[in-house]
Amino acid sequence: QIEHDLSDRLIASVVLNTASGRTIRQDTDVTLVIPQLASLQKQMAVARTAASLTSAAGFALRGSGP
Repeated sequence: QIEHDLSDRLIASVVLNTASGRTIRQDTDVTLVIPQLASLQKQMAVARTAASLTSAAGFALRGSGP
């Protein structure tokens, strides 16, 4: 018996087997569709760059003390 639970947060499956000496294999193929992926990737790249610049500026300022 195979039980599935599919929701917007998870994919869960349970295989119940009463027979012994069996090999059971379970594969799940998942396709993700992310609207506006290119735009999201650009936003993340800008955020990473800003974080790197902020970190570098903070390091430079700490190093320039008396």
